[in-house]
Amino acid sequence: MAESAHVRAAEAIMSEKTSKGTKQHYSSKMKYICNYVSKEHPSAVDGEGKLILPFNFGVVQGLFGRLSTDTELPRKSKEELAAAAARIQRIADGDEDDVDDHHDDDPMNQRTCSKSTMQSYKSALKNYYEIGHNCKFSADDLPPTEPTLDTWCDNFIKAYANVIATKKQNGVMKVKEGKSEIAFDGYSKLNKAFIDFKPPPRSNINWLAGLLCWCCSCLQWNLVCRSEVLDGLHYPHFSWSNDSLVINVVKTKKDQSGQGIGRKKHVKANPANPSLCPVLATALFVFSKDCNRDA
Repeated sequence: MAESAHVRAAEAIMSEKTSKGTKQHYSSKMKYICNYVSKEHPSAVDGEGKLILPFNFGVVQGLFGRLSTDTELPRKSKEELAAAAARIQRIADGDEDDVDDHHDDDPMNQRTCSKSTMQSYKSALKNYYEIGHNCKFSADDLPPTEPTLDTWCDNFIKAYANVIATKKQNGVMKVKEGKSEIAFDGYSKLNKAFIDFKPPPRSNINWLAGLLCWCCSCLQWNLVCRSEVLDGLHYPHFSWSNDSLVINVVKTKKDQSGQGIGRKKHVKANPANPSLCPVLATALFVFSKDCNRDA
């Protein structure tokens, strides 16, 4: 009985190899993979609807081929969603026929997922093999020219990156992928908006919301960090040294194990522009909120 409890404890520790946020990200990717496999390769799914591992190499090829040609996979912009909704309404009103005269079946002339998205699907599948089912990341009937499934996937993604570059060159896909950085002018205006924030009448939101946003905005800008880093900050992570606020960043996305523990960030005050001062923003928020110092 005790031994089984110890085994479960070891399995629980191993599951922490992947962060909670990454698990959620992988979960959405695995839903797509499971739907594809169950529809196109039903023999690779058991009676309970679970994937049978390891896959046959043909299943993996088909999966990545589908990912590389699925035009519904890229996230649609607000403009594209609005245009699609307007077209559906016109069709419903009889003002337009349900015929797409501009449809092009050539995958090279259509927008597909980015290289980073393709890489995330590979990572999700590998995690499902190794962490989820304690199975080596491999495939049956792997060609002799490919030493491992990992190598084949990496080679495929490299080739797909060339395809994406061609699409960008031809104007099929946008050159910029992912999120764009905020300009300093935008950061300044954002801080002033947080400072001037007034909660709407009859709202559960109080004026501390603007103060919190101002504090987080200043800290995130000066620490050059993700919002998740701020979520993990507590009183013991703050100190004062040599006329600067010292913040210990214990864990980051690239340092999940905390090997960079004690990585100190020195944040200076900005008396010339108080709206951009991280020390002032942090102090006002801390002293304006009834905080539990032991939390």
